[in-house]
Amino acid sequence: MNGWDEERALIPGLPDDIALDCIARVPHRFHPVICAVSRRWRDLVTASAFTLHRDRIGVAEDLILLIQAQPGGVSGAGRSKDEFRPPSCGLVAYNASMGEWRRAVGVVPVFARVAVVKGRVVVIGGWDPETLKPVGEVRVVDPVTGGWRPGKAMREARSFFGCGVAGGRVYVAGGHDSQKNALKTAEAYDVEDDEWVELPEMGEERDECQGVGVGGRFWAVSGYGTEGQGRFDSAAECYDPATGRWTKIEGVCEEIGGGDGPGGGIYAAAGERVRYVDGRGVREYGRGWREVEKGPEGMRAVAVAVEIGQGRCLSRGRRRAVEWWDGFWRMGSGCGFPARVVFLDPFTRRRLFGCDPTR
Repeated sequence: MNGWDEERALIPGLPDDIALDCIARVPHRFHPVICAVSRRWRDLVTASAFTLHRDRIGVAEDLILLIQAQPGGVSGAGRSKDEFRPPSCGLVAYNASMGEWRRAVGVVPVFARVAVVKGRVVVIGGWDPETLKPVGEVRVVDPVTGGWRPGKAMREARSFFGCGVAGGRVYVAGGHDSQKNALKTAEAYDVEDDEWVELPEMGEERDECQGVGVGGRFWAVSGYGTEGQGRFDSAAECYDPATGRWTKIEGVCEEIGGGDGPGGGIYAAAGERVRYVDGRGVREYGRGWREVEKGPEGMRAVAVAVEIGQGRCLSRGRRRAVEWWDGFWRMGSGCGFPARVVFLDPFTRRRLFGCDPTR
């Protein structure tokens, strides 16, 4: 090996195929450090082929990102309304493969939503901490380097909206505007083009709806209208990008939460099906609900839930974390941060370059 080859080698003295396997086995939390070693290492680790190689040799890690209040709690608690300040929130990563928690990105808007699409983490909307008004801002995070850039803002600022990924795009729907008016508008974001596309309006206003992408379609589940504050609709609306139309599906929440909304649980995708996880366990929706697995003893209302890989579901209750896999429950590590989870969406290395099954 001459001097030029030695300089170009991933690891001097090793064939590149062996060096690649060595680098691929470095845990994800050290990838930002790897990127700083050399330009070639940075280009390697940030390439989609590297993620696929880690999966192929069995060292890919399941990562989940969620937005959570930082330690310190609510500012102004117990004081007048004018003195109230919401807690500072950040993006937190849970490595389900290692059972480790770490902070991923500093401060993000409270009540923001997070989605993963085409290898990027997209943080959307939330509240301005000073005015307590909805914002339309977007942040696009590189999960390998930990860096982020501002994305194009939503066409309409909103909060408490449904959000999900389908067909390689991020969808948002419903929520409410700065005047607390419930919305029935929706839009879709292309992270590569950094563009939002306005979608047809839903049939109903849906404040506080839940969003989930399933089988290339986007579901906005439950929610309520401006004149019906807190009276949750039992129906869902499903948007099909192929037809450009919304379809109303009646009775989705009747068995789950009745007229009080989704209740103490979360909707999540599971392949081509919608699943609902709460303290009672896991249910799956087809032409009605069927029980998949009962919840473990002591699990109460579920704050977050997400599919991990094939057939596994991770959920976090108000007091502890639980992971469900192939019909068996086992305990995961607790969060360790003293605030309630706000929102969670999937981020797995196995699906990093296509979180939805249609891509």
